[in-house]
Amino acid sequence: MPVRLLLLLGVLLCGGLRPALANDSFAAIGAGGLVLQKSDGVVMESEDLYLSLRQVKIRYVFFNSTAQDLTTIVAFPVPDIEIYGPDDVNTRFLTESDPMQFRIAVDGNAVKAQMERKATSKGVALKYYWTQTFPKRKRLVVEHYYAPAIGGFFYGEGTAADANKTYCIDPPLQSSLRQLATKHNGLVPTWELVYILSTGSHWKGPIRDFRLVIDKEKPERLLSLCIDGIRKISPTQFEVRKTNFTPQTDLHIAFFGDAGAAAE
Repeated sequence: MPVRLLLLLGVLLCGGLRPALANDSFAAIGAGGLVLQKSDGVVMESEDLYLSLRQVKIRYVFFNSTAQDLTTIVAFPVPDIEIYGPDDVNTRFLTESDPMQFRIAVDGNAVKAQMERKATSKGVALKYYWTQTFPKRKRLVVEHYYAPAIGGFFYGEGTAADANKTYCIDPPLQSSLRQLATKHNGLVPTWELVYILSTGSHWKGPIRDFRLVIDKEKPERLLSLCIDGIRKISPTQFEVRKTNFTPQTDLHIAFFGDAGAAAE
């Protein structure tokens, strides 16, 4: 059966969990960080990344290491969004002026991005972009945030093997999920957030100081992903810190728990 995409978690907030979820799944629309058109001389000194089911927030500190101002296009690409027909919820990507609720600030000042929309063989692709000058020998703080497009499925006997591999679910968590499944007729409502971390390798050199915070928002909610060095810093938040980091893979985060709680 086809995998259908859901636009935003806000669709769930307004309309509740889709009845089709019991027999189908919907995939997250992967989105990540900023991509520089020309990376010569611009270093990403730090990236502070916050991920939750409701919002993605990123704070960068860039440094132009050259002796001249560099002006280039900075882009935020959204991979192909599949649309399966006129009734697909993702037709909003074809019409809305800002479907990702994308916002940018440079040194604390709001910047208006343009949005490019292109038809693809399966649906549509989006790209937000703007022209940015990086002053010579100076640091520049760029912040942006957006509402993530959340995917979902049921964790159970038919999906556990693939999910265990995709999200690096260890045996203790597998045991907890089996116990949780007994409360949900053998199926655990699961939400997926995809973040394209590999865009961080498009700048000059590694990310000198990288910090990731994942917020599951509810203490009783479970989560899993494939990344090393993760530690719990609060009842709902987990942190990863890395230095001189060159990301090679993207993040696929699974949140497990009550379907209604995920949309509160």
